Amino acid sequence: MMRYSQALLFLALVFWSCQREADQSEFDRISQNLPEIGKFMFEKANPDSVANWLGRPAMDGRELLEPINLIIVDEASSSEAQSRQRLIQAFTEAGFGPRLGHSSGYFGRMNGDFYPQTPTQNETAFADFMWVFTNNHARMFGPFNNNGNWVWIGSSSREKGTIHDYVSFKESRDRMSGFLVERAGLEYLGDFPLENVVNSSSQQTGDHDGFAKLLKIK
Repeated sequence: MMRYSQALLFLALVFWSCQREADQSEFDRISQNLPEIGKFMFEKANPDSVANWLGRPAMDGRELLEPINLIIVDEASSSEAQSRQRLIQAFTEAGFGPRLGHSSGYFGRMNGDFYPQTPTQNETAFADFMWVFTNNHARMFGPFNNNGNWVWIGSSSREKGTIHDYVSFKESRDRMSGFLVERAGLEYLGDFPLENVVNSSSQQTGDHDGFAKLLKIK
């Protein structure tokens, strides 16, 4: 009986090791072929217009910059329109459908070019609750056509309801990416380093850790 249990344990460890190597290989394949990703969300299609939380300083008086913290790669769609529809469907299934009550008109940057946000409707973002309640919300940008695949980047954050005060970047990113995997069937590939933490005397990125969650639409 002991030998049988040991054999099962050995096989489980081998399977886990192979799965881990496969996951790492997929992360390497996709991450090495990503476009150059801009580190922040922009208010305009201008590199000098980094979004700074509605112009409100953080509690310590410093400017709060809004980092990119989500990357979604779509290798399943055959067109930009289809990829946009898949993205909206995925966020909706995850519990973060488009909701009114959020500022809009932002941009993301890939390979030096600016991409407008999705959802495209005015005053709309992906969110899990109405704006009058504390909520996690995100704006996605793209898609970048990467040799027939589609790359989306996004900025996810948690805010207090009604007053729109900042709560967290990290908490929102982790919750949103987790539900995209659990409820919408996306594949989590790993944490992609963007090195976009800012902590100076005048500017900061809150609790952001410098990584974007790298996900794939299957």
